[in-house]
Amino acid sequence: LEDPHLYTEQAEHWSPQMVSQFLDGIGMQEHSKTFLEEEIAGSHLLKANRNVYQELGVTSAIHCVQIAIKFKRELLAEKGSEYSLKQLLQAHPKLVHYEDKFEQAHIDVEMMLFAQENGFLDELLQDVGVNRALDRNRIEVDLVCPIVKVQQK
Repeated sequence: LEDPHLYTEQAEHWSPQMVSQFLDGIGMQEHSKTFLEEEIAGSHLLKANRNVYQELGVTSAIHCVQIAIKFKRELLAEKGSEYSLKQLLQAHPKLVHYEDKFEQAHIDVEMMLFAQENGFLDELLQDVGVNRALDRNRIEVDLVCPIVKVQQK
């Protein structure tokens, strides 16, 4: 499991200007000015939850998880999750047709885990285009929860 202290140590070195440049670099230019005006430094960004993102104008659950997870990856120069969302969806016949929607939204397993941990997985899945409540339930129960159990061991 990841060491949260590593993130904290790295985030402390990020100024609001660096956060703004980071947002520009990941294609979130529409948010960089607000983050800069609100003086959001790396330590703030690391601890931000869905409510904080919404107050900063990040209304899309997709953008919220992308910013949060890409920031953590940037801090530790990580590539991404060891779990392939594409493979997980392909292994589930009732969910395989959502593969393109997740790919278009640039959502991966780690981003879904972040959304679940922060209580907005259902909102994220709706934003991605998973309109059936039953399918959102299947994704959480059949795909996300088993990964959480493995990570907790």
